[in-house]
Amino acid sequence: MGRPRRHDEATVARRPDAAERLLREGGVVALSVRGVAEAAQETTRAVYSVFGSKEEMVRALYRRGQENFLALTRGVPEHDDPFENLLALTIHGFRAFARREPHLYRLIFERPLPGFTPSAEDRLGLRQALAALGARTGRVAAAGLAGGRDPMRLAVEWTLVAQGLVSAELNASPPEAQDEGVFRDVLRSLFEGWRTPPVRSGAVPR
Repeated sequence: MGRPRRHDEATVARRPDAAERLLREGGVVALSVRGVAEAAQETTRAVYSVFGSKEEMVRALYRRGQENFLALTRGVPEHDDPFENLLALTIHGFRAFARREPHLYRLIFERPLPGFTPSAEDRLGLRQALAALGARTGRVAAAGLAGGRDPMRLAVEWTLVAQGLVSAELNASPPEAQDEGVFRDVLRSLFEGWRTPPVRSGAVPR
């Protein structure tokens, strides 16, 4: 007679949790089917039945991280001021996620595992997050504060700067990167710079 279904579901749920715990404590180098099996008190065969391979294990964590990231960013309230609206999403969404779950942040945004290439389906959560950011940069453009840039161009520029700031903060390099005041000042400088039209390729700035 087989095990009760409730127990089966509970055991299956433990395997992704065990994989994330290994990632949190030791990074991607600590991830292995055997390691997850030991952490979940299961056989390697049972773990293979859920993930199939180490790559699929990483893929599952990559998707889990995006789900957590989306849940956090969707809870960030809106502000009337275009800059504060963007800043709130960045600090209480993007930055908060990186500080709370740095292991998943690194997996998603730094991709430290050579050979792992997420598919378009894997990146669905990131596209949804970029669309949410684009809605907020759209308010910047609508207010005439973008120097003629379109909302998605603003979203990409904002992401590049914010990602660099957050990565520097996680690595404490330089130490000042952990100061939220510095974080705000850099983003405010970017916001103010948007008021000036972008320099086109080949053009000479005046």
